[in-house]
Amino acid sequence: MRKILSVLLAAMLITGTSVTAFGATVSDVKKPMETAVQYIYGEKESFSAEDAKDFYLYLVSGADADRYAEKWCESVEQTVENGTLSGIGNVALVLYDMLLLGKDPTDFGGTDLVALFAETPLNEYDNPYLDMYAADIACAFGLDMLGRQICDRLVSKYTIGKGTDFWGGYGTSPDDLGVFIAAVSNYADDYREYMEDAVTLLKAYNTETGYDNYGVNANSTAYALAAAVCAQDKEMADDAFGKLMLFYNSKTGGFDSEYNDFISTQDAIFGLSHYFCYAEEDKPEPEKPGITQPAEKPSTQVSDKTENKVTNDKEEIKSPATGVSLFVPFAAMLAAGGAMAVSGKRKKQ
Repeated sequence: MRKILSVLLAAMLITGTSVTAFGATVSDVKKPMETAVQYIYGEKESFSAEDAKDFYLYLVSGADADRYAEKWCESVEQTVENGTLSGIGNVALVLYDMLLLGKDPTDFGGTDLVALFAETPLNEYDNPYLDMYAADIACAFGLDMLGRQICDRLVSKYTIGKGTDFWGGYGTSPDDLGVFIAAVSNYADDYREYMEDAVTLLKAYNTETGYDNYGVNANSTAYALAAAVCAQDKEMADDAFGKLMLFYNSKTGGFDSEYNDFISTQDAIFGLSHYFCYAEEDKPEPEKPGITQPAEKPSTQVSDKTENKVTNDKEEIKSPATGVSLFVPFAAMLAAGGAMAVSGKRKKQ
């Protein structure tokens, strides 16, 4: 079966931060993402194709992309024409952004960017942190041979009981383990032993105040949060969310770091965007006591101004980018013309 790719769900949820005891609500997650994006991208005039990762983080926060979309698409067109769109992770991020904008990457100005992605060779110098996005996109578009090749080369740098060694002798870290888990979770049943081992090793870095990588920090905690979601471990995810919020700076709107608040805030957005799939609906505020008004006679007219329908006693939330109901299985949305969304994280029955 397919499980929802949480980063796309993040951009589709519409609704601002109090941490609940057993998880978080949509508003708990949404508000710090909004302020974080404003903190690091609020003054940015435009995004280019080279900024695909930054634009991805901007989009998964659910921020309004109207002011950026046209110039970004023009930049992508230019890079395609020049033949400078390269690197499988970079192409994957461009595809991600296309999907989040509600555009069809199989026919972008007459170019099939999915085919371009599929034809992009794997390079020994590819960044493992970008392989994570490439594995997502390969899985989403059914390019399973390529997806497994990407996962296989990450597994080739993994030793059971020790973890990853992405950097030639420097060993593993909670950040690297988080990336590994997020990538191979696309084909979880094929890499079950590695997944379980990586989660066990990752949990060993957990402390009372966050995940430790040469000191407790927001970056590692954010990657642990994303990994917990990809591993479908809600208890671990709830715990990581609460600890990530300990780094939230309500004055700046970003996430604090001893080294670089910009990067820690970027990583926080990444982690929070995944956690959206575990966020609970906000409960309506209780009515204030007052004078009870007599009930009005029910109207026999149906308003034509109703924007949200009710399905199974729940409000139907629609994607701001595509208008597609979130109650529709995401797998059914794949390849739906210009209004595309992606389902990912494949798990075979």
